[in-house]
Amino acid sequence: MEKPSTCSGCPLELIGESFCPGNGPTNAKLVVVAEAPGAEEARLSKPLVGSSGYVFSQLCSKAGIDRNEVYITNILKCRPPNNEIPKNFDVHECTSRYLESELTSIKPNLILSLGDTAASFLFRPKLSITDWRGSTVSTRFGKALLALHPAYIMREYSTFPITVVDFIKAKRESNSLDMPLVNEDFILNPTIEDVRDFFSNTGDVVAFDIEST
Repeated sequence: MEKPSTCSGCPLELIGESFCPGNGPTNAKLVVVAEAPGAEEARLSKPLVGSSGYVFSQLCSKAGIDRNEVYITNILKCRPPNNEIPKNFDVHECTSRYLESELTSIKPNLILSLGDTAASFLFRPKLSITDWRGSTVSTRFGKALLALHPAYIMREYSTFPITVVDFIKAKRESNSLDMPLVNEDFILNPTIEDVRDFFSNTGDVVAFDIEST
């Protein structure tokens, strides 16, 4: 797809391949933001349809997410040279033209942010994706959840199961605009009676930190 006139003046206008707009229902409760089109995405002018898209579809299927009900878009709307965003390129050149208006127009219940580039755009200051994946955070565009990018999962496939868990959480969080509340209730230096009382009121699964005293 040829670039529209709105790409005029962007540093990637002449060197970025194709044009890949967002795709999906414009009333979607869940918007997925990835990084940039790859070769297959540039060829078809559709986001997340290549090898990363295959992994993304697997994640959606495992989490019970209907991909057809999700709006999918990228930080960049064209494929950067060698599949790498130039170090001196400010992604605001592209997001100010397209992504920001997409998010403000759709107003989803949740933005699912895939990878470092999307996280860097949505969150200020930048959050480490490996430290914050699975976390729900408030942004200037609404509630968002960080997850690993499918391209990273292909390199580190052991991260696939935990990303399924993150997608399950994304599906749950996309049902509401409300931020989840975390109730912190710590018992410091518990007695054995405190421990017995705790177990009598828990469910079937309990996690231990075996490094604690």
